[in-house]
Amino acid sequence: MDENGKKADVMTECGIDMIDVWADNGMKTTIETVPGVVYVVDTSGTTHYQALVDHRYDAQVVAKNIELAILLKIAILLKMKRSQHL
Repeated sequence: MDENGKKADVMTECGIDMIDVWADNGMKTTIETVPGVVYVVDTSGTTHYQALVDHRYDAQVVAKNIELAILLKIAILLKMKRSQHL
């Protein structure tokens, strides 16, 4: 959950060499850090991204790693925010 009590989630849809990612705004750099991701486009300007996958990687594995990276980033940001309020 985020600081407003909203469920933090991410959704991916896999193609052969492209992954559609729906996540919170500002996650482009997090997606770019995942091994196997070559390039990321922010398609809607807010929450929809498309990640181009290196053909040497399994796109489904990369999609799961994107999901994990985003959820971890959200958890870290939330923990940092909570510790500032203590």
